[in-house]
Amino acid sequence: MICYGIVTDTKSFKKYICAQAHGIGLIRFEEQDRADIVVLAKISYASEHPEYGADDGMFGQLFTAICGENDIIYTIRLSDGKVVSENRYGLKKYLKTYANMVCRSDKIENTAAQIRKKYTSDTVVKSGASLFGWQASDFFDTEYGIRIPFRFRKSRTAEKRPLLVYLHGAGSIGQDNMLQLAEYATMNTGAKKSNFHVLVPQCGTYCVEDNIRNIDIYTRSLNKLVRRIVRDYAVDTENILISGVSYGGACVWYAIQNAPDLYSAAVPISGYMPEAFSDAFDTDKFAATRILACHAKDDGIVTPESTRNICSKLRESGCDIEYIEYEKGGHGVAGRFYRSGYWKELIREYPRQAPNTRSER
Repeated sequence: MICYGIVTDTKSFKKYICAQAHGIGLIRFEEQDRADIVVLAKISYASEHPEYGADDGMFGQLFTAICGENDIIYTIRLSDGKVVSENRYGLKKYLKTYANMVCRSDKIENTAAQIRKKYTSDTVVKSGASLFGWQASDFFDTEYGIRIPFRFRKSRTAEKRPLLVYLHGAGSIGQDNMLQLAEYATMNTGAKKSNFHVLVPQCGTYCVEDNIRNIDIYTRSLNKLVRRIVRDYAVDTENILISGVSYGGACVWYAIQNAPDLYSAAVPISGYMPEAFSDAFDTDKFAATRILACHAKDDGIVTPESTRNICSKLRESGCDIEYIEYEKGGHGVAGRFYRSGYWKELIREYPRQAPNTRSER
């Protein structure tokens, strides 16, 4: 896949050719004899902006982070290609870790038969060194015969703290245990500043012929991993929040349905759930979870009808649910929503605003 983008540095205007991605996650920019700029967050490209070759990204990143010479990270605004800020970043360490993860993922046990042969029960295996506080591990589920790569960053205190589970979009599906972390980094949730535990798992393709079946298997296994995190770390069980975007938003709905007693709060963004249109949709399974759903009215990839329908049914059944619909934002509304900080109001230690008092943030 050859794409084109325009970026600039702070000294002069430069145009780069975006060459083929490394694996799934990293995209290298080249200019004549240079090849030292790497996009850390995957971005999507669309024909709507041929002058730039890029839209605002699958998840609405108005900025994309690019590492350049001397480990400088340039924050580039995609709409006009201007540099917004510069910071130091451990580029070599990041690339080395990424290369090691890709190499390891090619050799690891990925089939149900291999997993069940090697492990007699569900097992968590640390799979690499910590990267900026994010421990790389794998969860091997013998019941479903799948592996879930995940990153976990524990809170900085010994006391019990909230747990945020972030579920990525379809663009981060894979086995490299890096792409979903790069996506999470673009969301600016503020969870680190709030000293939360954060779990960022990566979904593979377990059932390629059936997307919903794949989500169902994944979320059932994911819920087992979350319970294990709760068991092994100082997690405040009254503050376990699950959130996801697009494909991850769909996973949030199914994760709650498959474990009604696990999550205290949920934030599905730009998600979907076909079962919600069925008369068999069981609203009681969502009764114990405080839910704040979000979608954009102009989302042309996943239209808001599914989210509206789910919220309407849950509201009628008496569930604690609020729905925020932005007039504009498209399928990339998530970044804007996370930056607003509304989701933290579902954590009990934060004050909760009445819906009609909210302002654009």
